[in-house]
Amino acid sequence: MRPSGLIALCAMLALGASVAAAEENLIPTDRPSVSTSTVTVPPGALQIESGVEYTRSRLSQGQNEQQFLVDVLLRTGITSRLEARLDMNPLVWLKDADTNIGF
Repeated sequence: MRPSGLIALCAMLALGASVAAAEENLIPTDRPSVSTSTVTVPPGALQIESGVEYTRSRLSQGQNEQQFLVDVLLRTGITSRLEARLDMNPLVWLKDADTNIGF
């Protein structure tokens, strides 16, 4: 075998192995949609998913309502078919013509 053929063969094997290894360690996220994943987090693993939402609505008489929130989902694997979830909004801000609520 010529040296260039041997180099090409080694490169293909190395790339193929790295792609196969990457596919085994994929994590099942619920993002970017808000649907629930059909795959559980592996036992003993902790996964943190977060996102930001901002909405602005035009109300009657030209008033605006704005809402900003941070969404955090903690997932931990208990068994291969069971996981625990904690979904929370640690930061919420709501503003309209009369109120300005948030922390």
